Amino acid sequence: MLSLARILLAGLFAAFVLGGCSVRMAYSQLDWLVPWYLRDYVMLDAGQRNLLDRQLSARLDWHCRTHLAEYAATLREAQTTLAADRIGSSDLLPYLARGEGWWREILAALEDDAR
Repeated sequence: MLSLARILLAGLFAAFVLGGCSVRMAYSQLDWLVPWYLRDYVMLDAGQRNLLDRQLSARLDWHCRTHLAEYAATLREAQTTLAADRIGSSDLLPYLARGEGWWREILAALEDDAR
């Protein structure tokens, strides 16, 4: 019988693999999706919108260069983990730690942009 951890990891992996095209499509559209989303919360004048466009473009370029290859490598590693006969919650902790680390890096970069 499959353990809950293995089922959850398999589901996560399947979501990334099967959703790869939609993720890639959405990721490539973030340059207009983010400003569109922000419109519901703040009004930007032309200068602010230009600044947002420049900073967002630079941040997305940075993210592609620094994180996407790591995400792909982690997914390949997760696939290997899933191939094991038994996995437990301790097998998932490295993935959680990586995700939290990536989140902190992104937040720190965005905080720098806000200054």
